[in-house]
Amino acid sequence: MGKGKKEVTERFNFELTGELAEWLQEMKRRGFFSSNPEAVRLSLTMLRYYYSQIDVIVEQAEKNGKNKSP
Repeated sequence: MGKGKKEVTERFNFELTGELAEWLQEMKRRGFFSSNPEAVRLSLTMLRYYYSQIDVIVEQAEKNGKNKSP
């Protein structure tokens, strides 16, 4: 985040069930993550990187009206 920008915060409150919950438990057991918040942060960072690799540009989507907030 650049200097002079306001700190932005998002809060998550949800439960995982089924196969995804089992996967997360296994990854924590194997030591890839030590907590659920750590797993979410890393996953979002990886998703952001993936989108940058496939050239998804948020600003362009917003200009086209495809990413409007409700």
